[in-house]
Amino acid sequence: MEEGLEERRAVSQLKNHLKEIIEIEWDIINDLKKELAKTTETTKITRLSNSIALHAATLNKLLQAQRNETITDETTLEQLIAKLPKKYRTKFHRRIKKCKNS
Repeated sequence: MEEGLEERRAVSQLKNHLKEIIEIEWDIINDLKKELAKTTETTKITRLSNSIALHAATLNKLLQAQRNETITDETTLEQLIAKLPKKYRTKFHRRIKKCKNS
């Protein structure tokens, strides 16, 4: 009985730490985005963009861990987009079209 209680406490602590780490990642991403908006140098833009991408990937993995989800390599982008609510799918498709026309 005590083992179950200790295990639940450990899981609870892990979830709390995970939430804190996720919040830190969001703060880092937001700070990098602010810095990117101020920057005009190409090399600095590239470096900041790479940092944002790295932290976004880390955040994605943390969010998956928080939800106990896994995304396999066989999962395509189309399958992931299909899981989104309709309003977000529509916004996503509009932005893709906009990027293609630019």
